[in-house]
Amino acid sequence: MPGNSASKGSIAQLTKSLIIAWAKEGIRVNAIAPGWIRTPLTAAPQSDPDRAVPILARTPLGKWGEGASPRI
Repeated sequence: MPGNSASKGSIAQLTKSLIIAWAKEGIRVNAIAPGWIRTPLTAAPQSDPDRAVPILARTPLGKWGEGASPRI
């Protein structure tokens, strides 16, 4: 999961940098980063109670998120 962690960290830092850069213009900047979503990438931690329990304990709703269905 290092790639996922790096990309989320990058978005968080970019957001902070944009907040500072655009504050004088009165522009507000926000970012949204999903938590743990039920996907093939998270199948391993989902099926391993030793990993799933601590993850879900720090998840506000205490469950895996569900991704949106693709729209055709």
